[in-house]
Amino acid sequence: MCVRSNLIEGVYGNGKTSACKELQRRVYRAIHGDRELSHQGDPGTGDRTDGVRHEHHILYIDKVKSLVENQDNMAAFFCGGSRSFPKLST
Repeated sequence: MCVRSNLIEGVYGNGKTSACKELQRRVYRAIHGDRELSHQGDPGTGDRTDGVRHEHHILYIDKVKSLVENQDNMAAFFCGGSRSFPKLST
């Protein structure tokens, strides 16, 4: 598992993408959660949905967990916003 996994979360426009780009520039393992780890889906089932709604912005939980469990990184930063963050603690 990563020695330390960090979550940079917040609402639209508060600088998550800028923070992620800066971390990557400094050669940290930083992942654009909004671009690489999420999709529009039903919050209950995870099934894809059409359209763009904040309440349907959810993570691919298995993909996030596999990245966190990767022992190749001392630290990982996950930058993004999602309704499904609470599922990561299970």
